[in-house]
Order: sequence, then structure tokens, then C-alpha cells
Amino acid sequence: MKITYSQKQSARIKNFFFYSLFIVLIFSSVFKAYRKSFDLYVSVEQLLLTPRLQKEKLYLAGLVLEGSLNSSENKVEFEIYDNTPSHHKISAIFYGSPPRLLKENQEVLVYGEYEPNTQIFQIEKIASKHDEYYRVKKS
Repeated sequence: MKITYSQKQSARIKNFFFYSLFIVLIFSSVFKAYRKSFDLYVSVEQLLLTPRLQKEKLYLAGLVLEGSLNSSENKVEFEIYDNTPSHHKISAIFYGSPPRLLKENQEVLVYGEYEPNTQIFQIEKIASKHDEYYRVKKS
């Protein structure tokens, strides 16, 4: 059986589309994995004013509101606010042992997800700021 020119051409076209589809699938899966490695850092104001951010896990930066820090055995609740003229604030809950340096009016960086229905930021990771100098306590 002799292969004609049009059969060769149609086989080449099929191969081209098959390999193109294969390359596109690999590229898209790599891109999705790469995109998940990017973490968003936002302020309280940005989170509250941008609804699409409310559906993603992200880092939230702000200050712990004075008088809002309540901690029990394995749960810490507090409010995070922006030091901007708008003074937006978000309630936050962390399950676990908080850092020793977590105090009111201190900067805090939390990782988690905002739940618009309950208006609470569920924290998975928490970090509080400390000064850059280490001082040995004198006994």
C-alpha cells in the first residue's frame, strides 16, 4: 500500500496538534504550580476593599488593636487594623500557642484566609515584630 501525499500531510497535522496539546497541558500545569508558590502580602484595607482577595490564602500585615487581645489555652482572638486614616480593622482567630512577642499595638504578620460570611480572618501562621537589637538581661 502506497501512502499518498495527502495522507502524509494529514498525519503530520495530527502529530502537530497532538504535540501542541501536550505542550500546552504541561505548560499550564507548571504555571499553576508556579502560581501557587507566590504568596500575596496585603494590608487590611486592601483585603476589605478587594473582594477577589477574600477567596485566597494570603499574608495580612497590620497592628494588633489595643484592648482586643484575648487568649485562652489554645486560642487567640484579636483585631488587626491599618495605621491609615481609614482605620479599617478585621477580627482574627489563631488556634495554637501565640508568639511571646504578640502584644497590643505591635506589628503582626499573619497567614491565612478571610471568611467574608463570618468576617473573621482564620490564621494558620502568625509572626510578631520585635526590635532589631538583642539585649542580654542583667541578673
